[in-house]
Amino acid sequence: MKSKKTLLIISVVVIALCCVALLVFGALNPREERQASQSPTVTGTAVPANDTSLPPTDAVAEAPAPTKTPADTSTPVPTDTPEPTETPTSTPKPTSAPTETPVPPTDTPTLVPPTNTPVAPTFTPVPPTSTSLPPTNTPAPLPSSAEMGVEKAMGAWGLKLYDLKRAKAVWFFGTGTYAQGVWLIPFVEFRNNNSGTRSTDDDLTFYFVDDQGRKFDFDVFNSDGILGAAHQFTTGHYYDDINPGLVLGISLPIDTPQDMGAVWLKVEEDPNFSIYLGKASEIPLVD
Repeated sequence: MKSKKTLLIISVVVIALCCVALLVFGALNPREERQASQSPTVTGTAVPANDTSLPPTDAVAEAPAPTKTPADTSTPVPTDTPEPTETPTSTPKPTSAPTETPVPPTDTPTLVPPTNTPVAPTFTPVPPTSTSLPPTNTPAPLPSSAEMGVEKAMGAWGLKLYDLKRAKAVWFFGTGTYAQGVWLIPFVEFRNNNSGTRSTDDDLTFYFVDDQGRKFDFDVFNSDGILGAAHQFTTGHYYDDINPGLVLGISLPIDTPQDMGAVWLKVEEDPNFSIYLGKASEIPLVD
């Protein structure tokens, strides 16, 4: 870079010197021509001393010496030209060979519709001729009256209905316990055929079923109703112990609706056991 700049300066200086020389020589020649035209052609003629219009012909005008232009000795300040950075040339990735595009077959099959049209069946389904049978657990025909005085076996116990009452309230001394509907109270003698002393509460769970299929449980926690019925009608309680071979009459008060029809006394331990109590609505109320 420095050598190029130095050559440029020398070239400028040479060109400047040439221009100055041309100007100097160009100015001298017209002056000489002007002197030749004004000089007399006759030789030996004296020129007046006071004639200052033209310089003497023997005076040779000296051209001014060319002035040397001092060379620029100042050290040029190098200009940091950023070196060109090499631009990384991305190497092209190898191009995968083109895959062959499958040519669809030209022979497209033509679907031919089936000529065999299905024929609708001509047979008519025959409805079943079997008739549904009535349920087998239909209660047996009702006796003409309550099964009063008939002892029935239930496991190791013998049960016999001996009385049946209805009352709005049962009384334990002067305290009455009222039913929401009416108390239906069967009186049953229990014979203990076990080998040991037991109570009916140990083996049996009582409830009523009416002719509408409704169920009414004997509430063992209804102590007021149980005590009131046992005290008012002088009977035993379902939780009293009975010695082997002995009989105890027990009242079983159950709160029932007043419009009940036929009623059965049943036990949970044997669904087939029952004592028919008659039609509850025909039993008079006890005051």
